[in-house]
Amino acid sequence: MAFDWVQDDDVPMAGPSFMQRVQNAMRDDDVPVARGPTIATTTAPVAQSVSRLQRDILPIEERPIIQQLMQHWLNERAAPDVLPCRLDLLNDILEKLSEQASLVTRLRADPDTSEEEHFQMMLVQTEMERVRFIVRSYLRTRLYKLENLAQYVMSQPGVQANLSATELQHARNYSKLVANQFNSAVMVNLPEAVRALDDDSSDMGIPPMVTQPVWRQPVFIHALRDCGDLDLNAGEKLRIEKGSIHLLPYERVQPHLSRGEIELI
Repeated sequence: MAFDWVQDDDVPMAGPSFMQRVQNAMRDDDVPVARGPTIATTTAPVAQSVSRLQRDILPIEERPIIQQLMQHWLNERAAPDVLPCRLDLLNDILEKLSEQASLVTRLRADPDTSEEEHFQMMLVQTEMERVRFIVRSYLRTRLYKLENLAQYVMSQPGVQANLSATELQHARNYSKLVANQFNSAVMVNLPEAVRALDDDSSDMGIPPMVTQPVWRQPVFIHALRDCGDLDLNAGEKLRIEKGSIHLLPYERVQPHLSRGEIELI
């Protein structure tokens, strides 16, 4: 399929066109920018809109709200239990993404939008996709934990307080489905005394029937502030200083994580 690329030579340009750059790609190093009307003087509203897009989304490391999301995402992926859901943060980010998507759509439809600004919008859209990936991964991680720990979650009111209303409803429904399946497929054929799905014989060395978080799972932590001495096994103590990194059992550092004194990495 052939494309008829129309180029108006009378239109002032800040540099070679996209097609010229493609045709001369092998010889293209540093192409001097032609002197003439700049984007700021010819399409100021569009340029300002693109600048606002970049300020809101790019770079991701400089966005406080995105930093919070990324850290909650890392904490959730590293922690063995279900951490408190930051629904307010997710709503703010999704609202911001919706606004940015609408703005990009308007700019793309604007005939005054220059080639350079279209390229800038491509960068903005790339960063927006990165944010969407983190949001999806964060929610998928929580969903995996909810389904893997459904019975445990439904037996712990404290854990249920960490869930959103939608997550709690999903955990409740999933737990009922699993219980009904076990009862109809297996438990109905067993003596009534051993039909319970929440039997705990861990004192006899038998793993509990209800899947629980692995509290002794080792995790890497980064101290955000001085946490004092941490009690370890056999009376040993470890001083956790601001900026230090350690590998420790999760059960020992969970209180510090809940207080925001450390982050998982």
